[in-house]
Amino acid sequence: MEMNLWMFLTVGAVFVGVFLMIVATNAHKKSLKQLEVEELRLAKSNQNDEIERTVDKKFKLLEERIKTLETIVTDNNYELNKEISKLK
Repeated sequence: MEMNLWMFLTVGAVFVGVFLMIVATNAHKKSLKQLEVEELRLAKSNQNDEIERTVDKKFKLLEERIKTLETIVTDNNYELNKEISKLK
């Protein structure tokens, strides 16, 4: 079978078309993966922010409790120091 110029150009055009479709598909997959990575990065950032807010809230609560306990311990009406001294 003799291959003439038009047959060669047709086969070449088909191969170029398939090649371009493969390249476009791979580029699209890569951009989707980049979007997924960015989404995961944002989700992790949001989780870290939420954890930080929770820790800050608990820290402030504990700080308030410590202040209350310090007030009770140093209050003369409570006389905790005398009670502790009696136990020694």
